[in-house]
Amino acid sequence: MDIRLHPAYEAAITRIEALKLTLATAYSRLSDLQTTQVPFTEARYMATIGRYELTAYELYMTVQFLKKRRQLMLQAINQGETPDLEAIEIEINLLNGQLDVKRQELADRLRRAQHICDAKLLSVEDTKSLKMIYRELVRLLHPDLNPDQTAVERDWFQAAVTAYKAGQLQELALLLEIVQLNNQAAEQHEVVMPIEDLQEQGDQLASKIDTLQAEIDHIMTSFPMYLADALQDENYITEQVLRIQQQTTRLMAKRSQLLTDLAQMGWVPHD
Repeated sequence: MDIRLHPAYEAAITRIEALKLTLATAYSRLSDLQTTQVPFTEARYMATIGRYELTAYELYMTVQFLKKRRQLMLQAINQGETPDLEAIEIEINLLNGQLDVKRQELADRLRRAQHICDAKLLSVEDTKSLKMIYRELVRLLHPDLNPDQTAVERDWFQAAVTAYKAGQLQELALLLEIVQLNNQAAEQHEVVMPIEDLQEQGDQLASKIDTLQAEIDHIMTSFPMYLADALQDENYITEQVLRIQQQTTRLMAKRSQLLTDLAQMGWVPHD
């Protein structure tokens, strides 16, 4: 007997399947950005430009410490007092605490960049396969796409996320085979849902797609992704490095002047 679905019901099912595919693609895109593109773009930035920024910022911090020291010593001298070196050191340490946050952030980025540059990368073909398999596993296992999943399926999804982040292609491919076999068995017991529930499910999926796309757009317009194209341009990199080196030269001259001023006040720097 040939059983046909009502056109509205069939349209609702078709819409949900299309939305699930779009949502799975969006989740895969977001994961790819977070685990691969953002880290590697940041690594590219730090390896070519950021390392010069770190050197310049450390020099900037030194200049700020010297300026603060000169200011405090001048205040005491102008009031006819002997500078309280211990109190000055306390002020300098407070300033260091404020400025060191950015220095630590830059240093952490540089360490991550070095780690990524040293890591063994997958080939272009394997990377493509990894993304395709992960996108399919997201479609089959992500809780937003499968709200009635079992505890085992939730564990499978976490295993998929872990394997994807680690670039474990074989483990991911094996997991997909297991999930597909499980789904083939489950399809034999599929329950028909009311059309109202299908329409609500479709609306929820569409809303989640909008939310994910907004998050993706935010990442693409934030550091480091907004520089992704520029970092492929060697002229851009050269210009930025030259700009930072010029800034460094100015800071070095300022440091020398401040050291001279402080020496005339009787301050001797400690190594």
